[in-house]
Amino acid sequence: MSLLDNPEEIKGKVNELRNQITTKALHLVNVVMPAKVLQLNEMYNRSNLQLSLKSVHQPIETDANADTKIKKRKLEEESESGSNNDNNNNINNADVPCNKAILDVTVELKREILELIEIITCTKIWIQLNIPKIEDGHNSGVMIQEETVAELGRSEDSGYAILDNISKYFSSRAKLVTKVLKNPHVLDYRQAVKELDEEEYVTLQLCLLDLRNNYAIMYDMITKNLDKIKTPRRTDHLASIF
Repeated sequence: MSLLDNPEEIKGKVNELRNQITTKALHLVNVVMPAKVLQLNEMYNRSNLQLSLKSVHQPIETDANADTKIKKRKLEEESESGSNNDNNNNINNADVPCNKAILDVTVELKREILELIEIITCTKIWIQLNIPKIEDGHNSGVMIQEETVAELGRSEDSGYAILDNISKYFSSRAKLVTKVLKNPHVLDYRQAVKELDEEEYVTLQLCLLDLRNNYAIMYDMITKNLDKIKTPRRTDHLASIF
């Protein structure tokens, strides 16, 4: 007999899953969230996040004869019709590494954001499962639940925005580095890379603070309204008086 042939068993398993979600969510709220506030605050004060902007700069090694090679290659391509152009722009075959100072912070921050999203997902579904059926009156608790879910959603969106920013940074830097390799004597391109790295480093610092603050806000909001979130609508005699 399949599980679908036993509605009572299905209902029991769903209730068991719901209890597991509740237990995990309460642990996340009471233990993990405040611990994350402290952990992220310590991470922000670590040495790799308190570097001077000058220390973030990373030189880009280029071929000093790159300009001559480009001109020579263009002349050869113009003189040889139908030539194979698969090797165009291979001016500098050496790997150009990422900015290590930024990459190290990025790896840590991405790990924290993925954990944040997982925590928010569990907490949101716990609150949503506690929302009672729609009725007239006594909906103040339900409004608190909905506002809490909305706040969790804002924190989640903030995490996704940080991930998007990181991806855009690496894409922008790659384009600038490519221009540096093709035009090693144009110092503006080198300065553009430095400016981009500085901007990203400051952005990552602020993102980490936002992450810490989001945990603090979520923890504060949920713990202050925990009774309403657990029991949004009273059904006893006293509730009917008001």
